[in-house]
Amino acid sequence: MSVKKTTTSSRPPLSPRLRLSAHAKIVLRGRYLAKNTAGTIVETPPQLFWRVATDIAQAERRYPIAGRLPHAAQRWYDCMARLDFLHNSPTLMNAGRRLQQLSACFVLPVKDSLTSIYDSLKHQALIHQLGGGTGFSFRHVRPHNDRVASSSGVASGPISFMRLFNLSTDVIKQGGTWRGANMGILRIDHPDILDFIALKQTPTEMTNFNLSVGITDSFMQALARRRT
Repeated sequence: MSVKKTTTSSRPPLSPRLRLSAHAKIVLRGRYLAKNTAGTIVETPPQLFWRVATDIAQAERRYPIAGRLPHAAQRWYDCMARLDFLHNSPTLMNAGRRLQQLSACFVLPVKDSLTSIYDSLKHQALIHQLGGGTGFSFRHVRPHNDRVASSSGVASGPISFMRLFNLSTDVIKQGGTWRGANMGILRIDHPDILDFIALKQTPTEMTNFNLSVGITDSFMQALARRRT
């Protein structure tokens, strides 16, 4: 369903007045305020808040007129200006602008095929470029040294592909406005789980990943039996 924009003043309201700390203003200038093609900042903090508020208020167009929130943009601007609520980084960066990518977190599928893995790698790069973060479960990727029937070779395992995702994050964050971040998950019953757990013992490994072990019911039941 398409959403048509209403006619709203491009100038932010005069009240309430934004009361931002010096550090907040530095962060806004460095990462959030819109810039032109020359890299020059072209909006003020009030204009940023108004840009976001007027964009979010367009959602009211989806409701019947009788049920719409009156003066939605102004009320949302008030909420943000008082610092009662602030949106996530992609919303502050992209709302009301060409990219219009407002979500912060994406879960991307990784199946046991090169096509799936490299499709997810591409999508990860595009999401990070827009300020979002990504999460992956590598449980379906066959273990290291497993046979690959289609090529008569051996698999390199999930950890080798994780290094590609980690390197891609490094490349994108060097030119983007926001440092990309990833969550990597491997199930406890995957044959490469011990190598996965030991990854962070090397400080230079997976610097752009949080790593989590996926625990199954059968594992917890086995643990409970062992304790008894």
